[in-house]
Amino acid sequence: MSAKHVSLNDNRSYDNYYLAFLAIGDFNTMSPNPEMWNACLRTTRTFMNFFDFDADHVIAHGEAPGAETSCPGRLWDLDKFRKDL
Repeated sequence: MSAKHVSLNDNRSYDNYYLAFLAIGDFNTMSPNPEMWNACLRTTRTFMNFFDFDADHVIAHGEAPGAETSCPGRLWDLDKFRKDL
């Protein structure tokens, strides 16, 4: 299985410097269900607590510089997600 990766401007991979997890689904065509939403919040909060960072440092794949994807999709409300954190 391969995944799309995002590179930094100097050709370093985000994979070497950032944490990531994924939610399976096409969030351009459907909203995440409450169970998925809450599981993603719990996972992100765990990362935030363990690695000591705040919601301002949480970005989506599609927000990374150089990304060519709409990930996580237009129906995943990233502003709400960050507020819910």
